[in-house]
Amino acid sequence: MKMGGGTLIAIHRTLTTNISNIRPLPVFPDAEITQINISLCRGPATKDVRLFCCYFPQNVHQVWSQMQFFEHLSDLHVENPTDVYLVVGDFNIRNAEWEPNPDDLNNYVILNPGVDQLTTQLSSFLCFTGWSQFNCISNMNNRFLDLVISSSTCSVSRSEPLSLPEDNHHPALNVNINVNYLQPSLRPPPRLVRRFHTADYSSINIELAKTDWDACFSGKSVEEAVTEFYTIVNLIIDKFIPSRLVINSSRYPIWYSRPLIKLVNKKLKLHKKWKIYGRQCDYILFSELRREFKNLEASCYNAYIERAEANILTANSKCFWSFVKSKQNINSIPDSLYLDTESAQEGQRIADLFNKFFESVFQKPSATTLNIDALVYPQALIGHVDLNHKTVEKYLSALNTTKGSGPDGLHPLFIKRCSKQLAIPLTLLFQLSLRSGILPKTWKRSIVVPIHKNGDKHNIRNYRGISKLSVIPKLFEKIIYDALFPAVRPLLTPLQHGFINKRSTETNLCELLDVTLDAMDKGFQVDAVYTDYSKAFDKISHDILIVKLEAIESRRCETWEFSWIVNYYLTHI
Repeated sequence: MKMGGGTLIAIHRTLTTNISNIRPLPVFPDAEITQINISLCRGPATKDVRLFCCYFPQNVHQVWSQMQFFEHLSDLHVENPTDVYLVVGDFNIRNAEWEPNPDDLNNYVILNPGVDQLTTQLSSFLCFTGWSQFNCISNMNNRFLDLVISSSTCSVSRSEPLSLPEDNHHPALNVNINVNYLQPSLRPPPRLVRRFHTADYSSINIELAKTDWDACFSGKSVEEAVTEFYTIVNLIIDKFIPSRLVINSSRYPIWYSRPLIKLVNKKLKLHKKWKIYGRQCDYILFSELRREFKNLEASCYNAYIERAEANILTANSKCFWSFVKSKQNINSIPDSLYLDTESAQEGQRIADLFNKFFESVFQKPSATTLNIDALVYPQALIGHVDLNHKTVEKYLSALNTTKGSGPDGLHPLFIKRCSKQLAIPLTLLFQLSLRSGILPKTWKRSIVVPIHKNGDKHNIRNYRGISKLSVIPKLFEKIIYDALFPAVRPLLTPLQHGFINKRSTETNLCELLDVTLDAMDKGFQVDAVYTDYSKAFDKISHDILIVKLEAIESRRCETWEFSWIVNYYLTHI
């Protein structure tokens, strides 16, 4: 029969309770447990906090009641891993001895987990969920009957009792819990990913060599030829390159490997099996898996950190910054955004608002005219773009395979491993594009990724767009750039440091320091004025660029080459 006190949870009227998300408690013979779910909001960010107040009297049903309660909490933790849990109350586990956790002095660990069944159950529960016990205030008998268990960091201190005299066996406690708000984010749908790293490139090259590209492109426009090229290549990819379905999820840390994630799922299934049947053999297997999981998790984390450090030494910091971003949760886009007076909560509508904003910041062509005769250029000559099979193959072989694919889905690794065979059709396509003065529409497509700059993440005006082109059009641009830049380079002022090979902000700073130190040595004053353009690249007038190119073209540039450049500028808006 139950003896002693009961449980009660009182909340402030300003807090919002979520009754629909409460899972019914099992029936306990004598124990009394009260639960409530509170939804905390900070702007659009929300967090569910699950509160439990319990009282387990010391009787013959105590072991069974606590085991059922711990199983209930474990199920909730597996189903809702991002919620915050706070469990307080009189557990009456008298033989448990507690000491500060050497890894985190804010919580406490059990010194004698196997002293009795109650202590063993509690220790196994804390180990499985990863929660901690935070109460460090003992009663008059130097025991911890009242426990404060939470999935988040807590601080526990003495409080004034609500009634006098105070029960010396249960001192009044004040519990402060830390709640970390996570911005709800949009998640992309599952996508099919080609496994280019496991492909049979010998068979792919043999299949590509069988294709008569001259016959395929004969009599076709550049648009039709490019479409035919992708049709043939994609058929070969479907035949020889395996694929898998990828579901993007932020549930696991970035360093979790696929074997580790499989082990997590296997461990959870075995724990569920042990809870249902209560067999000791299941618990032993679960304990072994838990130990294996901890070892593998530590190994994966250490390997990831070592790989990130090694990449930094080789000037490849991508792995390091991926780790930093995963910790800061800065990659996600909230599921509610607004642009001025318009707001959106659905993926397509949000994409439309981003498109509207990115289009609006681009400066439309103005009526300003540029006097070509006033432009003073040396007798520069834009050289002829010489495209041949060997040149294209050289560029293909030099591709960086660590980059991803663009809108056309062709990975740099695939293009590089098939460079000898792909150089033939790409040379024909590049030559056809230049002769017609048209850049194909397929190569103008890009994936625009919004990147948050600063300020409110829900305000679309605080984002900038990054365009991700396909590998082939970027390669084409590189070939054209390398052919034209030597002729244009003498026209650029020697004071320019941006976008010039072997020059950067560092070289600019070195020149500034040199001028400043020289002036100081001579006793002169140095004044520095720093300016910046808001959305500078969006404000570049393509009309002015074309007029300047036309001035250079008048000194002898192939008409079809100039037409191609004009088409490129006018369609990259």
